Amino acid sequence: MTLPFNPFDHPDAEVTRAYFCQLTGRSKINAYRHERIDPLWPKPVLRDRRVYYKALDCKRYLQSVQPGAIKLSSTVPTLRSRA
Repeated sequence: MTLPFNPFDHPDAEVTRAYFCQLTGRSKINAYRHERIDPLWPKPVLRDRRVYYKALDCKRYLQSVQPGAIKLSSTVPTLRSRA
């Protein structure tokens, strides 16, 4: 019997942006935005034209914050002044 491979078990493993976004429940474009505004978001590793994250950083992020806890400023409705 073989156990399913969990990339978070290996300290040098890397996961794709799509896989990490699937775990956090965000789309890939939201991941790009969170890379810029969320200080806890894992730093990307660029290889060729693909984006990876270190599995250890992803595991720390998933354990430290509640996914979806940080709201993007573009998703928060703004109040317009009546001038």
